Amino acid sequence: MALKFGNIFKKQNDQVQNYLSLVIAPDRILATIWTFENDLVKTLGFGHKNFQNEEVLIHQAAVAIDSAGEQAKVDITKTVFGLSESYLEDGSLSKQTSKTLKRLAAELELEAQAFVPLSAGINHLLKVEESITPHVILIGIFSDDLEIHLLENGKVTSSKVTQAPINIEKINNLVASLKEEDRQLPARLVVYGLSESSELAEKIQKSEWKDIFVHAPKVEFLDDAELSRSAAYAQAADVLGYDP
Repeated sequence: MALKFGNIFKKQNDQVQNYLSLVIAPDRILATIWTFENDLVKTLGFGHKNFQNEEVLIHQAAVAIDSAGEQAKVDITKTVFGLSESYLEDGSLSKQTSKTLKRLAAELELEAQAFVPLSAGINHLLKVEESITPHVILIGIFSDDLEIHLLENGKVTSSKVTQAPINIEKINNLVASLKEEDRQLPARLVVYGLSESSELAEKIQKSEWKDIFVHAPKVEFLDDAELSRSAAYAQAADVLGYDP
């Protein structure tokens, strides 16, 4: 199960029809309000807001949620946080993140259920939308935060994280560090947090990767709306007990 319950908030048993998935990354906040339609996730509203420092995080979260709410025109209570690796320590919330989320939930009057790492949310998204178990390398790029994950057998089996100015050489090296002597890496890269039209995105697509892959990998990009929806898929899987 991707969601990590019991870490910061007490789970409630009552059901609601409309949900909020709130993605928090080092440079942006993404809000998706969604509901079920015949066991499928139906997006009702999406909002996003960039930020440059943690002091305005709660305010920008409120703006993103309000933007999604204006489209959805429904009330929400239950919330799941989708978090980049920079907010986690060994798969759990850092002390500072726990304080921040508790304060955010209190000030914005959100009933917070749980949190899910972005990598786990994307795993749900790919599994549902492609009807296969993902075998893929995820590359998350947010400002100076780089996270790389290997997805196989329905879960994240290896992760690499660094915080420093990001370039194509650093991405190549971090991807290469996932490789084991007796196993080939999947020749598919899914990039998130980075605009497909950016210069770095172009370099990722044109990189030869010859020392890492037998064949040139397929490179795909998730936009912010898809990234936010991935947290909704993880949230939906927990509510249903299975992937929608």
